[in-house]
Amino acid sequence: MKNILETSTDNKQFCFNQQFKYHYELTETMSKNSFYNHCHSDYEFFLFLNGSAEYNIEGQIYDMKPYTLLIIRPTEYHYLQPLTYDNYKRLVINFSSSFLPESVILKLNTMKKHYCFSKNDEIINCFFKLINVFESYTKEDFEIILKTKLIEILYNLIYMKYINTSLTDSENNIPEIIKNILEYVNKNITIHIDLDSISQDLFFSKSYLSHIFKDHMKISLMQYIKQKKVFFAQSLLSQGFKPTKVYEMCGFKDYITFYRVYVSILKHKPSDKINK
Repeated sequence: MKNILETSTDNKQFCFNQQFKYHYELTETMSKNSFYNHCHSDYEFFLFLNGSAEYNIEGQIYDMKPYTLLIIRPTEYHYLQPLTYDNYKRLVINFSSSFLPESVILKLNTMKKHYCFSKNDEIINCFFKLINVFESYTKEDFEIILKTKLIEILYNLIYMKYINTSLTDSENNIPEIIKNILEYVNKNITIHIDLDSISQDLFFSKSYLSHIFKDHMKISLMQYIKQKKVFFAQSLLSQGFKPTKVYEMCGFKDYITFYRVYVSILKHKPSDKINK
């Protein structure tokens, strides 16, 4: 498997290839520009190790304390909002659905998103073992270790959710109007969506919907829709659908519009080879 990028410093470790991205970082100080809102086509494990922050996943805000684990699924819009910018430390693992067995991915899709642990919990030890062995193995051996540890972590989470009620998601804190907008977009991802249609169906003015969505999600409503549609399109392309068919399946009015939006977000053409 071709390695795309691998670097290491005192504070950062990276390992990227076509099926997974491993990223461990310790930074003493961060600026506001270091954090951005986004979504992608991978699964993500985000382990918060040090600092104080809030994390928004599809409108749901989670309180981030040390040893908080988040599971983020493909196309879920998310961003970190630090409450302080000192001593920020995290471990991030991104992986495609093809990196793990299908049976494990099916279980992953039904799991909670938010887990709180202590430093000595077995699951946290699994993550620390990944950090400790990163530079001790070849990239091929590390990939095997990573895959094994991810499966171990997932099955520990599946087991623990039945014996420890503290591991459930935090209470729902999504404003009702935001929840309605998100549900509307996801339900209608295959058809054309604009502010007019959302306003008419939800019975709110376009200006109000735009303002409250941007205020809570830190992204404009139309840009959010474009991102969701593009990553949905990417998943269809990876399944073998032709670009000239995909734009219709994603509710774009014409191929030219689809092409421009796709390239602006993913920085490559829809016809470029997609790694399954």
